[in-house]
Parts: sequence; structure tokens; C-alpha cells
Amino acid sequence: MCFSFIMPPAMADVLDIWAVDSQIASDGSVPVDLLLPTGIYIRLEVPREATISYIKQMLWKQVHNYPMFNLLMEIDSYMFACVNQTAVYEELEDETRRLCDVRPFLPVLKLVTRSCDPAEKLDSQIGVLIGKGLHEFDALKDPEVNKFRRKNAQIQ
Repeated sequence: MCFSFIMPPAMADVLDIWAVDSQIASDGSVPVDLLLPTGIYIRLEVPREATISYIKQMLWKQVHNYPMFNLLMEIDSYMFACVNQTAVYEELEDETRRLCDVRPFLPVLKLVTRSCDPAEKLDSQIGVLIGKGLHEFDALKDPEVNKFRRKNAQIQ
């Protein structure tokens, strides 16, 4: 007896605000919560396709109206950070990326001072490229993967 299973067509997540055909962001803008180092929280309507640099400029225009602005350093001393769709904390060093390409888990961006740890940045970029965090990748218990890792460790 032979069974043939036909898979139903894939459905896009209707709550995914970063999807092109999202019903939530029908006008092309998304409310983004921005957290400042001073503890101030600002919500801005941001175009879905906006670059990180553009969002930062929008934020900086608004920041002048909030308390403790004088405690902030110049704009280039900061970058945004978020938790992405793979549940990895990501610092958005490349400000030419679009918000819809970054795909934060929630539309929340935190303004942080720039760090200079190149190994951490590289790990974050690798995690984004492979689609899972490196901590998840390291936790794999696949014997084939472990054998490959041992061989590469011996080569180095």
C-alpha cells in the first residue's frame, strides 16, 4: 500500500510586519520603539524600507525635545542594537541596511555606544548568514558535525 501525501501550500505569517505582503504595515510604515542610553523611550513611525542611518537621523531630530539630551554624545558615537528573528542580539554596525532586511523580532531598537570587539561582530554576522545563532550551532550534537570540527581543528 502506497500513501501519497500532498503538502498544503505554505502560508505567510500574517503577523510578520517585515513581510512584503504584510497587512499590518499596509501604509508602508511601522511604529518603532527606540530606547536611548539615558533611559528615555521614544516611539516613531518609520518607513518599513528605511535605512538604519535614516532612522538614526529621524531619532536625532526628535531627541532635542526630550530631557537629558545634553548627556548624550554626538550621533556617530552610537549605533542601534536589536534582537533579530533568530533570537540573537545584534549590533547594527552597517547603517546602510534597511529595517525590513534587519528584521528585528519586535520593532524595538536600542541606541548603544559603539563597541570595538571585532570577534563579537564577526560572530553576529556569521549567525545572521547561517540563520541561527552560533550558540545554537555550537550546541549541535550531530556526530558528523563533530567529526568535521575535529578534522578542522587538527588542520589548524
